[in-house]
Amino acid sequence: MHIEYQNDLKPGQAEILVRDLLEVSFGPEELGNPDDLITELAGSGLQVCSAWDGSRPLGAAIGWFATPEITMLSWLAVSPLTRGHGVGSELFHRAISQWESCHNPLLILGEVENPHLHVASDSMAIRVGGGRFINDWVPNIWTFLSRCPDSARMYRWARTCG
Repeated sequence: MHIEYQNDLKPGQAEILVRDLLEVSFGPEELGNPDDLITELAGSGLQVCSAWDGSRPLGAAIGWFATPEITMLSWLAVSPLTRGHGVGSELFHRAISQWESCHNPLLILGEVENPHLHVASDSMAIRVGGGRFINDWVPNIWTFLSRCPDSARMYRWARTCG
């Protein structure tokens, strides 16, 4: 498997990403209308860092700029094919770095479901609200953020759903 990381989607990749990764990772209440999301991804409404093996999506970190000062990480999904191979962590790091260098937000928010109240399914891709993944990953987020060079910058995971 050859993993290619991208900061932009190539033509046609938005639909593949939504249909093959995001729709199986998130319910309609979390994802919204898939066709609207494809349109937004193909346009400039959302910021995407993604991982691919040829034409197969392996993961994506998708965010949007709520204000010039605030960026929201809306979806982070990783295919079961790459679970445990660091793809989610790499996407998270790349997304944060890209957003910092391009827009320099004061605050980056993301929603994380409480892993003690939500159980991840092996058939679903790892996602921000994905239970087991969060159990292992949240401590690494804080380790990463504690190494950020700008100590005045504030990062916070907005809330824990329950």
